Amino acid sequence: MSNNQYRIFSVPNMITAMGLLSGTMAVVYAFENPLKLTYAAYFIGIAAIFDFLDGFFARLLKQQSALGKELDSLADLVSFGVAPAAIIYQLMKRSLSVKSFSLNMPWGTPELWPTIGSTLLLLSPLLVVVFAALRLAKFNVDHRQTNSFMGLPTPAAALLIASLPFLKGFDPDHLIIISDLFQIKTNFYVLLSIIGFQVVVMESFYFYLPIIIFVCIMMVVEMPLFSLKFKDLSWKNNRLRFVFLSISLFLILGLQALALPLIVLMYIFFSLLKIIVKSLENKNLPKAIPEADGFVDL
Repeated sequence: MSNNQYRIFSVPNMITAMGLLSGTMAVVYAFENPLKLTYAAYFIGIAAIFDFLDGFFARLLKQQSALGKELDSLADLVSFGVAPAAIIYQLMKRSLSVKSFSLNMPWGTPELWPTIGSTLLLLSPLLVVVFAALRLAKFNVDHRQTNSFMGLPTPAAALLIASLPFLKGFDPDHLIIISDLFQIKTNFYVLLSIIGFQVVVMESFYFYLPIIIFVCIMMVVEMPLFSLKFKDLSWKNNRLRFVFLSISLFLILGLQALALPLIVLMYIFFSLLKIIVKSLENKNLPKAIPEADGFVDL
């Protein structure tokens, strides 16, 4: 193995380190300023940018290495495992009206079983860290994930959770941008529904627990999801990517913070659609009939 495999201070590794610092800052902000979780979410977004750039420059400068791959996974576990778990932990804590976490309680007392249940719910965001680690470990040894992903990538899962503070603090008046761009009057009942969603739904742990379960399952599920990496800029090889990015840009311009979870869900939907289309195409392929020395295509 060449010395480059052990080189720490390469450009891609330095970019990965910057992403790790961003993810660590997200954790710090989540615990030190739980009322301003959007700051933590911003740092997760910055970490996601660094996560894209380290791979880009590794390929561009031909500085890919085994050490860089391991460092990237360790950084991703913090930025896209621990950091989003810290965010949804604070949201869950607020929804359960828990002031501070403590295990100093007589667990065998029936009168405290509701409190024990609340404690277990409060700790449920820790599953995000565990499943992110499983997802990253699987990615490192799964050679099928060169041109696509098996399961939801950790950055996408983290961005879905990071969008929650933006949804909670979203100002419906900002949807006036839709009116300015497309001359469409925003419906009063749409605005009222958004406010009701923020005040009622996002204040309940019943909203956050399914998200935790969904994200954890999607990270390890055996389902191929398309990659956003461009090998060239041709329409033929990148139709799905171009369509996805175009719709995503349109949603961001029109819906802003409301677009973030929709984009992640659309990414999963488009991947499912690709699987269905490919399955139908394979069914329509000509079959083969056996001959004495092999197979002949019809």
